[in-house]
Amino acid sequence: ENIALKVKKKRPFSVHPNQTHNVSIKVKIPSDYKETRWQTPILMLKLGRREDNNLKHYIRMKTTEIILDNPNAYPVVIEDEEDEREDGSKVWDGLPRKLIAATPISGAGKKHLHTPLDTKFVRDIKRYEMPDKYKSQILNKDIDSDVTFEGDPWGRRNNEARKEQAHELLFLEEAHTIQKLQRYNLGGIGLEFYEINVLGGDDIKVEELSAAGECLLTVHVTGLEEQRPSVLRNDVVIIWEQGTCDIEYEGRVAHVKAQEMILLVSNVFLKKYRAKIDRFGFNVRFTTSRMHWRSLHRAVEFGNFDYLLPTGTSPATPKPKPMFYRSVDDIAWNNGSLNPEQQQAVLNTLNFQYRGFPYLLLGPFGCGKTTTICESIIQALNKNKEARILVCSQSNASADVLALALVHSGVPSQTLYRACSPYTTIINYELKNGGYTSWKQEERLFGILDLHELQSKRIIVTTCHFASTLYGIGMSSFSHIVIDEAGQLNVMEAMLPLCMANEDTNILLSGDFHQLGPRFHSKKAQVFKIDLSPLEELYKGYSTYRGPGSENFVTKLIAQHRCPAQIARFPFENFYGDYECTGRWRFPSHLRQTPEPFTGFCLAVGIPKFYPVIFCDFRGVNIQERDSVSLVNPPERLYLVELVTTFATKMNQTQGLNPNQICVICEQYK
Repeated sequence: ENIALKVKKKRPFSVHPNQTHNVSIKVKIPSDYKETRWQTPILMLKLGRREDNNLKHYIRMKTTEIILDNPNAYPVVIEDEEDEREDGSKVWDGLPRKLIAATPISGAGKKHLHTPLDTKFVRDIKRYEMPDKYKSQILNKDIDSDVTFEGDPWGRRNNEARKEQAHELLFLEEAHTIQKLQRYNLGGIGLEFYEINVLGGDDIKVEELSAAGECLLTVHVTGLEEQRPSVLRNDVVIIWEQGTCDIEYEGRVAHVKAQEMILLVSNVFLKKYRAKIDRFGFNVRFTTSRMHWRSLHRAVEFGNFDYLLPTGTSPATPKPKPMFYRSVDDIAWNNGSLNPEQQQAVLNTLNFQYRGFPYLLLGPFGCGKTTTICESIIQALNKNKEARILVCSQSNASADVLALALVHSGVPSQTLYRACSPYTTIINYELKNGGYTSWKQEERLFGILDLHELQSKRIIVTTCHFASTLYGIGMSSFSHIVIDEAGQLNVMEAMLPLCMANEDTNILLSGDFHQLGPRFHSKKAQVFKIDLSPLEELYKGYSTYRGPGSENFVTKLIAQHRCPAQIARFPFENFYGDYECTGRWRFPSHLRQTPEPFTGFCLAVGIPKFYPVIFCDFRGVNIQERDSVSLVNPPERLYLVELVTTFATKMNQTQGLNPNQICVICEQYK
């Protein structure tokens, strides 16, 4: 159905900078072409590139005038094949093609694409469509072009004003995410039909789909192993034949491997390209799931920001309820190894009576925040038989740590439930097979309990993002809501679980805002003053948490439990000055030992004396190879190899150090 325009007689000519060449192409198109062929016909002009003496000269079309017999205007796309391979964002031209959905034809396909969560409550979430001005900014690549904002920043404004700014910031963040994802688009690549004998083992579900007659494609994508791009099962990928503008195909991700993904597409694709798929090049465009953004918008709309960031700066009226305990001596401790700060934190969380102000538990790594949270939860369950506790964290890994700590503290599966997304891949084996989750072995995914069963669980552990699903099911009015790793969340993400809070809910925020904080792509976050985590905003912006009486609202843990003093003292004393704990950090005796021979060796060879951790900073340059999305830093790599080799060789000769005892920790840039 395509018409290819070719120049039969090519006359070469020289191309020089600042010189214009006029080229005329006359194309006769029938007047009924639009009605009989494509719904949106297009004239595609291919631009070539040549190189002479390492100087690149480009052929650009400055002005274009098209005269057609048909009075209807035809869109024109200028496509540079060379640029497509360098910048994936140019693969997508923004034209409205007809989308062929990935409709399964078998029961296996329908089961694969529809999960227990594809129920009415998911479909009923409002669309929260992105305004057209942000869509045009994505195509024009001028997002955040107007960063000025007239009016008061976030600060302590009223609830409705905060919501308006939060919605705008979410649209901007979504636009930035889409634009960033476009650079991973693929242009002119070859596709393969999936062969059933290629995969095996963990890919039984994919083989079942293929055996059922579904159309499966294999797409090779370098960088999947590094999450560049991040692709999960059931994500949507758009495919269309290069050089066409009429049809594009929806591909649903059925399986992800290290450098390839398996897509389920409509059998219309199979019928069209069955015998000639190797003759065509295809474009691939990655998309972002809007369910995540819609959930955040819903949390902003129906949540109450006053539960998280009170509009007032003074303590609220105490709740009309008696104190559970008068001192730490009145508590029958489940964990008898808590230090005085941890015991006081548990006591304060149980007796917290102030309406509208969350309780904060602060502390660096290894100071026992997770242990304190678990003891507080167990004591709340023992004292209040009506207590229902929602425990959330930023990631599945940290949620597993909390759930396992509760399990090891003696909490049974009848009380504890670990809720997670159907396609979660990182769940602890003990939790998955111990009756704490809804793992379905036959379908190889996680389910979700119905509302009645969820309400019977007194402790629910999940991520903040999946807490939005619990809210959609109908969960509400928890007596306690605990948010761990709150220093990594932004305000909108923290509101996801707080949609299930009321004015009598005790809210505990735990974390360390000196570590990784929330990341925003939009400059409006700084303009609105929403670029801080709620944990940092509360501690630094509200006098309630500092000064006299603050011990009723915040506990700062200062005793280290798992990290040697030689490692921990450096970051403690250099990055936690606002905790006012300098010089008071405590280390158990077994963590204070200093290996003097090793320290002396480090000083002798000029290595910084923070052994057993050596802090190195080398300014190299990040390079992206042409056919890879990975970033490498050759100078830094050479320096690191030389340092480790020297250190391992000399230490092995003098102290008998095994090279396998050396661990290299470095950042990952995304």
